[in-house]
Amino acid sequence: MKKHIVIQLVIAFLFTFMGGYCDGYTYLTRNGIFSHMQTGNLIKFCIALANGYFEYPLLIPIIFFCLGCIAATFIGKLKYCTYITTITLTITFFACSFCPLEKTWNIVAVSILSFVAALQFQAFNRCLNYHYTSTMCTNNMRLLSNNIAHGNLKKVAFYFSIILCFALGVVASTFVVKAMDFYALAPSALIFIVILVLLFVDKNEIKIDDEEIND
Repeated sequence: MKKHIVIQLVIAFLFTFMGGYCDGYTYLTRNGIFSHMQTGNLIKFCIALANGYFEYPLLIPIIFFCLGCIAATFIGKLKYCTYITTITLTITFFACSFCPLEKTWNIVAVSILSFVAALQFQAFNRCLNYHYTSTMCTNNMRLLSNNIAHGNLKKVAFYFSIILCFALGVVASTFVVKAMDFYALAPSALIFIVILVLLFVDKNEIKIDDEEIND
């Protein structure tokens, strides 16, 4: 069972790292648009609108994120929804890395990434008995603060680690973008392959535990 706990924690940390990585990547390479943090896009869109500019590139990812949440509702009913989601993320991250740095392609890349961000947000929002958010950090900060107030050190350590992983993802994307420019998303897809392996191993671990209980 300890192995199951470690694997679940690593999966949560890796997904959150990727949430920060992708947002950092799109902000740096795709005209300052966020792929995961739609609140940021909405704020920037409303400020532009108040100044008399209709910045539709900021609005489209928001729409695609909402569509992704709708799609996730149906995908979540499938037997292998976690595998389907992770495979979709792997393919999408790799493919979007090759979208040229051009206005239309930037919108396409960020919108697709926003769609799959919603799939990740819906499919991976619980680690053991802890709820968390792998695509942004506002709710994680709230949960961290609440648990500090209640003196729950285990949860404090968990949410602090989650926030740290998101921040490290942003930092990592900054350095990789400097080295690889807009291709920086391609190597990050390997992390989803690692997650796929961990999901498979964790499934086997749970199955073994069940068999032991039945015996």
